[in-house]
Formats: sequence, structure tokens, C-alpha cells
Amino acid sequence: MAKKTNDKSDNIFKLIFQGRIVSSDFFIKHWVTIVMVLAISFIYISTKYTCQLRKERIIVLKKDLNNAKTDCVKYSADFKSQIREGRMKSLVDSMKLNLTIAEQPPYKLTGK
Repeated sequence: MAKKTNDKSDNIFKLIFQGRIVSSDFFIKHWVTIVMVLAISFIYISTKYTCQLRKERIIVLKKDLNNAKTDCVKYSADFKSQIREGRMKSLVDSMKLNLTIAEQPPYKLTGK
């Protein structure tokens, strides 16, 4: 009896070493299932890769959007300050107060 179990284990090792663990009959019987599994695997891999690329693109676009918002706030502030300054000039000129804008910055006087 020990001889029969030993023959089976020798037979399994022989099949493994010869590369016949899965016979060609298996592939013939289950070719549709194998093709479907391969197709689903390829679709999964391509979808995952596409999703990863789109996530990276979203991160880049968010950074660009943040930079654009910052630039918008900066330009808006500059525009508003120019409008305020222009409005004040026109008010002073319309009231004829003989005030002008100083060409040089004011001096800071310090005591000794």
C-alpha cells in the first residue's frame, strides 16, 4: 500500500516538472472562461490606470485654479485701489482745494 501512495506523489512531481499540471484539455474545455477572465483583467487594469491619470490631472488643475484665484484677488485689489485713488483725485479737483500728490515720500523726523 505504501507503494501506491508513493507512486501517486511521484506522478504529481513528474507532472509538475514536465509542465503538465494543467493539460491542454483544460484550456480547450474552459477557453471561454479563460478569455473572459483575461478580458476583465485587462479592462480593470486599463480603467485603474486611466483613473490614476485623471486624479493626477485633477490635482494639477486644482493647483492652477488656486493660483488663478490668488491672481484674481490680487488684480482685483490693485484695480480697486486705483479706482479709489482716481476717485479721490477727481473729488479734490472738483472741490478746487489746490491739493496735489507729493512726488517724494514723506520724511520721518526723529528727535535726538
